[in-house]
Amino acid sequence: MYKKLLLVLMLAGGLSACKNTENDSACGTQMCTASFAYIGVMIKDSNGDTVKLSALTVVNLRTNKSVTPPEYPGAVDFMEGSVLIASDNNRADFSTKGDEVEITATSEATGQVKKFTMKISGGCNCHIEKISGPETVTFD
Repeated sequence: MYKKLLLVLMLAGGLSACKNTENDSACGTQMCTASFAYIGVMIKDSNGDTVKLSALTVVNLRTNKSVTPPEYPGAVDFMEGSVLIASDNNRADFSTKGDEVEITATSEATGQVKKFTMKISGGCNCHIEKISGPETVTFD
């Protein structure tokens, strides 16, 4: 009798330890990869040389809120002249279907200002994605 009671208690304890591990959120349950996405743009001058920027602003035109561009991660090699606009850390700054984003870049050497737009999605997507926009921006 003692062994049967012990077995029942062990089974009850073991079954009660099982928990639901699905990630339910407002976006629903989804399986995402462990990759980390960045969106960037190449900044060049008319000779094809890289341009250092004195200022870079990113504004979501749907919300009219600034988006903080990500810092360059130390362990990742990016191409010279590339400027990061957003990363998966900014996913909540964008809607699932995508938002128009205005980027304003100022050349450190000349003070010239270039404005351009990109459409970036985030929200309930697993990763941010550039839907449209330039690959390269050229200063005069």
